[in-house]
Amino acid sequence: MDLLIARNRIIMVGDLLISFASVWAGYAIRLGSSPELQILAKQALAMSILAMISKPHVFHFSGIYRIRWRRIGKRELLIFFSITIVSSALLLWLTLRTISLLSLPPAFPHSVVFIDWLISLLGFAISRAIMYRQTIMRR
Repeated sequence: MDLLIARNRIIMVGDLLISFASVWAGYAIRLGSSPELQILAKQALAMSILAMISKPHVFHFSGIYRIRWRRIGKRELLIFFSITIVSSALLLWLTLRTISLLSLPPAFPHSVVFIDWLISLLGFAISRAIMYRQTIMRR
């Protein structure tokens, strides 16, 4: 049981890093090296902090950290896919509220949320696949 808790903590730390990096990657992919990236850096920072707070909470309350990844099937993949959509929708809502409350520039590129969702989905899936493979190799 202690090994399961340690593994879930490692996955949660990985989720935090993926959440942070996927927001910045979304901005970088969307804006490239244009001067707008420097203008929207405060928004990107706010969104990445919100992502680090909201996504792991959504994952925790949905039970994604309790899934045994060695017995994953279509049902678990659909749940995982749905949870990442919900976490990105929550992130969009929180970001729009924060931008309006902090009086940040309203020019928010909404495509960043889709790019963030796609990178997050891939990153979260890859991290779990790596943990699953390590579990198999230990046996």
